[in-house]
Amino acid sequence: MTTGFADELLARSILSDRSAVAPEWYAWFSDLCNTDVLDRIAGEYVRNIPRQTLYDFMQIGRSYIAEIACLAAGVNRKFGRVHAHPIAAIVDYMDGRANTLADALRAAGGIKYIANELSSNASNNSLPSTLRADISNRTIFLVTAHESSAYLIATACLVLKRAPDTPTRDAVRTAADLDFPIQSVLRETTKDLRWGDFPLWKEQKIRVHIGAAFGGGRQPNRSFGIGANACPGAKLALAATEAFVKNIRPLLPQTTFFEQNRRTSLAARTFRRLNASTDLIT
Repeated sequence: MTTGFADELLARSILSDRSAVAPEWYAWFSDLCNTDVLDRIAGEYVRNIPRQTLYDFMQIGRSYIAEIACLAAGVNRKFGRVHAHPIAAIVDYMDGRANTLADALRAAGGIKYIANELSSNASNNSLPSTLRADISNRTIFLVTAHESSAYLIATACLVLKRAPDTPTRDAVRTAADLDFPIQSVLRETTKDLRWGDFPLWKEQKIRVHIGAAFGGGRQPNRSFGIGANACPGAKLALAATEAFVKNIRPLLPQTTFFEQNRRTSLAARTFRRLNASTDLIT
C-alpha cells in the first residue's frame, strides 16, 4: 500500500542524499572485527544479565548493538544513551513500527539532529581521519541495524538452544540465513503498471515489504535495490553477533526463553520482546 507524504518526506531527508560508502568504511569495519573490543563489550553485557529474574533478552541485544553502532560511527559509548530519543524515533520508523506523518516528521528531524550532533562532537580517536567528515554515512551507521542485529542474536541463541552442539559461528550463519536485514524498501514507479490486481501509477511511491536472506552471500539478496546487493556493515554485524553469542553460550543451558510458537526464527518481528530467565550457575 502507499504511504504517501510520510515516506516521501523521509526519502528526501539526508537518507537519500548521502554519499556512497567509501572503501575506507569497509576497512574500518574489518579493523573493528579483528580487535578484541567486540568481545569486551559483549562480555560486559553478559555479565550484567540479571539472574533468577525475568528480563527482556531483546532489549539487552538492542542496547549492545547500539554501543557497537556508536563504535562504528566513531563516537564514545555514551553518545547513544544521551541521544536515545531521536535515535529511537529513526529506528522505529525505519523498522516499520511507526508510519504516520508525525512519525516521519520525528524520524526526519531525528536524522538531521543526529547529523548535527555528529558534526559538533569530537570523533573517537580510533575512527580514521578520512571518515570523520563523512557525516552522512556516520549518521546511517549509527542508526541502522539495531533491530536486525538484535533479532540475529536472539535467533542464533534459539538455534543453540535447540542444537547445543552447533559451533558458535555455524549457529550465527544459520540465524543469518533465516533472518533478514530490511523489512521494507521505498520505491517509486517509473510507469503505470499493475501488481497483481492492484494498479500503480507512474511516480507513485510505494513501500514494498520484503524478506531477503542475510547469509553472507549464500542466498540472493535484493533488499538493497539497484547496485551491489550487500550490506556494508554485514561483516561487523556478524562479528558482533558472534562475540555476544560466544559470551552468553555458557549461560544458555540455564536460560529459558518464553517463546510464542516460534518454529523457525524471529525474523517476522511481530513482537518486540523476548522474555527470558537465567538461573544462577552453581
